[in-house]
Amino acid sequence: MKGVPAGRKTWTAWTSRQTQDLLDLRAEGLSSVQIAERMGRTHASVRNRLVKMGAYKPLRRRWQWLDLLRQPHTLRGAAEAMGVSLWAVKVAKGRLRRAGFQVLRASGVAAT
Repeated sequence: MKGVPAGRKTWTAWTSRQTQDLLDLRAEGLSSVQIAERMGRTHASVRNRLVKMGAYKPLRRRWQWLDLLRQPHTLRGAAEAMGVSLWAVKVAKGRLRRAGFQVLRASGVAAT
């Protein structure tokens, strides 16, 4: 690279705390540019991390699921609220967890 001494690292690794902060800020609805400013990182760094975690451009439906599943709920109540089957609720919860979001179990206990 031009201007960078040989063997010098030009990036900063993400800590688990920073990753959680990133997801929390994204869940609040901040854009990747706003998150980058708050976290003191480049826009490219934030955007790439969000893409890697599957949280860059969540669909409106995903946010509806997230809003519903982040509060205490029952599977049946969530299914009725979204107009879907119990299985669809379980699938949505799995997708959100894999994308790095924290959702509650049906009993209201936080999932790990």
